Amino acid sequence: MGTVKPYSTKTKGRLYEVWYTKPDGTRGHDRGFKLKRDAEAHLATVEVSKLKGAYIDRADARATVAQLGEQWMERHRSKITASSYHSVESAWRIHVLP
Repeated sequence: MGTVKPYSTKTKGRLYEVWYTKPDGTRGHDRGFKLKRDAEAHLATVEVSKLKGAYIDRADARATVAQLGEQWMERHRSKITASSYHSVESAWRIHVLP
């Protein structure tokens, strides 16, 4: 479970933040909700995604295409033929990576 807490700023007045426990046990929070019901809806979404096993931490979501592509190429190298790999690797190097 998580909590919704109000906080104040000089320019925007009263806003709400959401505190929750991530699947790895650490605490996470999101802030800047104008309405309490929006903060509660966000908290519900986070809790449902944790239950479904679909929760993605924002820090993990910051992977670049270059990092993901290189990992993908290595995993699929043995699964496709050499000529197919050459075509995919060439397209990756010329069109995607730059």
